[in-house]
Amino acid sequence: MLVNLWNVDSFDKIATMYDCVKPLVSKCHTRDQDIRPIGDRARKHERIKKISDNCYVLMDGYYTGDDVFLSYYGSRKEGPTQAEVIKLAPIVWRKHKDGSETITVRNGSGNFSHCSRYAFLGRCLPRGLGFSVDSGRQYVHCAGERYYLAKSNTLAAHALPKGERSKWDKHYTTRDDGAALTFRRGITDGRIRYDDGGKAKPIPPVKRIDKVAKGKMKPYLDKFQQWTFTMAPLWDYHSYDQATRVNKDVGAFLATYVYRAKDEFVNDPKLTKEIIKDEGHPLRVALGYTIMRNTHYEALIKQGLRRYSGYENVCESTVRAQYNAQINQVCGFIKIKKGKK
Repeated sequence: MLVNLWNVDSFDKIATMYDCVKPLVSKCHTRDQDIRPIGDRARKHERIKKISDNCYVLMDGYYTGDDVFLSYYGSRKEGPTQAEVIKLAPIVWRKHKDGSETITVRNGSGNFSHCSRYAFLGRCLPRGLGFSVDSGRQYVHCAGERYYLAKSNTLAAHALPKGERSKWDKHYTTRDDGAALTFRRGITDGRIRYDDGGKAKPIPPVKRIDKVAKGKMKPYLDKFQQWTFTMAPLWDYHSYDQATRVNKDVGAFLATYVYRAKDEFVNDPKLTKEIIKDEGHPLRVALGYTIMRNTHYEALIKQGLRRYSGYENVCESTVRAQYNAQINQVCGFIKIKKGKK
């Protein structure tokens, strides 16, 4: 049974919960491991662990900072140190000398989805904190605000990749990268507020059209567009044979095997521009057909047929906009401005 800990909203309640849970002992686990499941004992990997009288951690298992339910990665013999257990735990409750309490929340480590971690945080954050996933990013909600919870690059030392690093694991480190969020519970009012930690929300790359380069090509583009829309009714866009024939024509010109003609035009914008400029180029038909096949032109001219029953709203302006987008791709007019991580 899944258990929500929304009512466990103070350090004293966390300590009481730890004391009330009977340790799980079996042929697989000893009493010294002190496994105290948060909810259903069948979900023993979701547990509470006492570090000291002033520190408890809530763990969801199978990550590099778990000392019992070890991650798939790393050494099965060494395991994490106690400092790493605290550093990498999803939720850490602390009570400080001044009487205040802090809750530290951490996302998973690695640039992939950590679905079990998201579910765990959604169930085990205290009242006053919420968790959500929006457009592939994770957030912790507090006092009417939401705070970006970045994925971490921190691993326990035993799981750090050995030898030469690849582009997939070169960012991993054993130091705390500051991705965790810390919230403080007030001494007087008991309200939870953001304290510190966390990373800035990354800015995604932005696509921009190179208007200068496109402006130089405008006379040729206008002529090519007029020619393409004149020839378009003659082509069969639903024909596998014609599509195959276009691929073969492009492959014969480039002296290579072509699986998808559009990829060749996208990867070689210089060739595409030459085709557009040269009205007698042998690949002119192949380029025009490829561009129109990637629009809804056929649905526009064959509206009413059962095959195109979902395209009643397609109009000429829609097709021209799609044509323009295809031209931007195959001519290399799209420039990507890198974002910030």
